[in-house]
Amino acid sequence: MFDVPIAMSRPLCAGLTETQVRVDDAALTVGALALNLGGRLGIDGTSGTFVLDVDGDLGSLTPWLTRLAGMHDLAAAGRISGHLEARAASAGLAATGTITTTLSAVSKGERLLAKDVRAAIVLTGQRAQVKELTGSALGGHFAAAANAPLIWL
Repeated sequence: MFDVPIAMSRPLCAGLTETQVRVDDAALTVGALALNLGGRLGIDGTSGTFVLDVDGDLGSLTPWLTRLAGMHDLAAAGRISGHLEARAASAGLAATGTITTTLSAVSKGERLLAKDVRAAIVLTGQRAQVKELTGSALGGHFAAAANAPLIWL
């Protein structure tokens, strides 16, 4: 799809009953990203867990990035890894896990837009903590940290 191959090692098995949505453990690749997902969530939102693990090369998603940005000469190189869980709780879904990503370079044609960008994000139930966001963009250096509520869950 849009020049990024998507493949699964076996068919995706999912089910829906009166009480739950189930996705059996599945492994797939999107470009050079390895994804593993699965879990069960109760229809009433009070039980279950859904899990997503991701690891791989972000550069393989460049065709999607160029289509979204509308720039045909945009390129990115980097990696992402993470483990995310959505667990049903009385107040809604509680997202937990970590995401770590590094971008060695983002360029548009011959122009380097960003380099050595690193982000480390921790989800702790109802909050997202950006533990680290560092790098260089458009010739300047930046560093940031943040802590924000996940009100959309």
